Amino acid sequence: MSTTLIVGILLIGAALWELIPLLQDLYNLRLLTLKQKQTAKLLLQKKNQGIFLNRLYKSADDYQPKEVRTVQLLDDLEYSLGWKRLAYLDFLEDEQAIIFRVTKGLPQKYLDFVHEVYHDRIDIGSLAGGRAISTKQPLIVNNWTQDPHLKHISFMSEYGHVISFGAFPIVSSLTTYGSLHVYGGSAGMFKLNEVQFFTTVANSLAAILEHDEFCYERR
Repeated sequence: MSTTLIVGILLIGAALWELIPLLQDLYNLRLLTLKQKQTAKLLLQKKNQGIFLNRLYKSADDYQPKEVRTVQLLDDLEYSLGWKRLAYLDFLEDEQAIIFRVTKGLPQKYLDFVHEVYHDRIDIGSLAGGRAISTKQPLIVNNWTQDPHLKHISFMSEYGHVISFGAFPIVSSLTTYGSLHVYGGSAGMFKLNEVQFFTTVANSLAAILEHDEFCYERR
């Protein structure tokens, strides 16, 4: 190998070595940009969630029947925050069961399945919604196509593009009203922020429903 070629290789190597800090800076800048975008997205999400909750709290000033209030809640979750597959399930205390009262965007095959297998009534402790109410704790399924306990409804991912799921019990200090079900189109949609938000929605709805009952009794 000639001296000229060796010198050329060394010069190229030195030049590339000098580029390493620049490339590292560009990489760090890209990571920073991605992080900034994620932060901005989260801040916007929290802002919209705050607006939603503020509107929900203000709605408590006027009495509304439970059927009307729950329909409005699901509509607002869709139009304001983009959650398209939702359900409100009523708790039937005498039967210790829950029933789909209001649904939005759910595959008909799933509703038919609930009707055929459970006769529209899901026992407390059965399925995700029933377990959420029995424990009075949110129940999150990040990917129910991989959950062995939910294989019987894995078809949801095929017919309704539903993969993740959250059940949030609606329970006040005195009354168990039901459960708010939220369905996601991809795995892992229920991160800490979503779980906290929907838990707040469910708890707020329980307090508002209790207030509605009090107002109705005083009429």
